[in-house]
Amino acid sequence: DHTSTQPTPPRWLWGPQFGPSVGRIGSCLRLKMREALPLLLLPLLLLPLCAHSAKAPLHLKPLRGGAGATGKWGLEIKPWYQMSDNHWMDRDGSSSSRHDGYLEGYKPSLQHRYWRYKDLKSRIIEVEGSLENFAKSYESFGVHPSKDPSKPGIVAKEWAPAARALSLIGDFNDWERGKHPYVRDEYGVWSLYIKGATIQHGSRVMIAMTTSTGEETTRIPAWIQRAVQPPEDSPTYPAFEGVFWDPAQGTTGDTPSSHMPLPP
Repeated sequence: DHTSTQPTPPRWLWGPQFGPSVGRIGSCLRLKMREALPLLLLPLLLLPLCAHSAKAPLHLKPLRGGAGATGKWGLEIKPWYQMSDNHWMDRDGSSSSRHDGYLEGYKPSLQHRYWRYKDLKSRIIEVEGSLENFAKSYESFGVHPSKDPSKPGIVAKEWAPAARALSLIGDFNDWERGKHPYVRDEYGVWSLYIKGATIQHGSRVMIAMTTSTGEETTRIPAWIQRAVQPPEDSPTYPAFEGVFWDPAQGTTGDTPSSHMPLPP
């Protein structure tokens, strides 16, 4: 029988009222559905694109070659911490207690913690403009060549709210403490601009600091891009020393011959 080799179709497609021909059609449909399943699921994956663009975890992004008529597009999946949350100020932090009755007694504590979060986040946004700008602090903090063509020189920034005084020292100024002092703002951020100055790539830089107790000490800039340990015969060994990193200068040496003097 030519029908004996055919797979048994589902009962809802092969009953007394249907013949073997309908069973074969149902079997083919079942195989086709398996092949078409990814295409059927694709709209579900694209549903977030219908949401507001700032909240959608999936975004269309032009691939290499541009986004023109001949360019290609791809999907960029944003991680959860990059997804926008425009309603954080409207919440009070106690929503979890509605899903877990055991947290009801801790509702005041949850609300207080969330209030502290909103207060800190609001202040960060007020000063930095956004959390993303705050996360890019490494681009402005530390010691860098100025990116402003109208203000050539060296720009430096540190966060030391408890310090009394900061100054930049290094091979470029013969380690003279106080020669290039920082200026403090109300948030404990210390800034310095050395007009027209250049610091050799690979030369050492450090922070001369006066602590809250009046102690004179030396610290590596917190956002330094490179730090090395001096030779064993150095007076500062085994402490590390900060290294100014600016490969755009085209130099390769990063091991100065002199050693940083001990602080007085």
